[in-house]
Amino acid sequence: LLEAWIAYTGTGLLGVPAGIKLGHMPVVVGEGTFFDHRRYGDDAILLYVEPAKGTEINLLTAKLFENAATDNTDDIDLYSLMLTHKAGAHTIGANYSLIKSDNLAGAGAVATYRSLAIAGGDQINLQNIGVFAKGKIGQVDYKATADFQFGKLEDNAGGKRESYRGYGITLGANYKLDPVTIRANFVYGSGDSNGDDNKNKAFQTFVGNVIDPNLPTVVYNWRVDTAAGSGIRGTGIANTTAYNLGVTASPMKDLTAHLDYYLLRASKKLASSGFGSDKDIGSELDLKVT
Repeated sequence: LLEAWIAYTGTGLLGVPAGIKLGHMPVVVGEGTFFDHRRYGDDAILLYVEPAKGTEINLLTAKLFENAATDNTDDIDLYSLMLTHKAGAHTIGANYSLIKSDNLAGAGAVATYRSLAIAGGDQINLQNIGVFAKGKIGQVDYKATADFQFGKLEDNAGGKRESYRGYGITLGANYKLDPVTIRANFVYGSGDSNGDDNKNKAFQTFVGNVIDPNLPTVVYNWRVDTAAGSGIRGTGIANTTAYNLGVTASPMKDLTAHLDYYLLRASKKLASSGFGSDKDIGSELDLKVT
């Protein structure tokens, strides 16, 4: 079952719209640059309240990795606070997330974490602060996001293995001129070219094998290894710089065509990536007709 959850919404407890949702559900933080598990979902609890019209507060906890099935103290969990405010055609938001493990002693490598390598016994404390703005000005739709990371990865004895210093930025705009829409996007996810120090400057992503809405390439990031490392796929904008120009046209009723060109580069050279010492990943041309 991809989704199996229950929800309750009312105004009796706080006097304003509020509710709780729990079960297995699609989970996303902010605009999904850092965390997006909408494809397969997670076991989660979501509390939400609307203290004023257009303003929403969400508290989320989700189970990301279950180590021993009989022990709830050796897992990896997500805790997130999300704030959004919508005024007319514009929406702004901010979020804080903590990905934390309690006790992974004896656990094998956690392969579900894509670009984030966690060995057995490691303790993770990864924190992400994100902000975004999106909306419409005249015929132009715009969107911008920024995420900044800190925290640390420790061994089982409490010794620090590395600290997180990654960040990610996305910028995009669409210009609508019926029946054509022209768009331009730029994304940057930091990388770490120095594996010898204890500072991990790579932007850590948890995008759960989706076609990332911030980098919706069909081949790169879904079908082939990304610049985040050799043998790693579906990492969103991690260690990736991308420029996109695209156009959507509807020449007749019920027919729409989307054409997108992407120029892709690794943000930092990685010896462990499939691209060797070169930053140039290549280019991609995607055509979709519906």
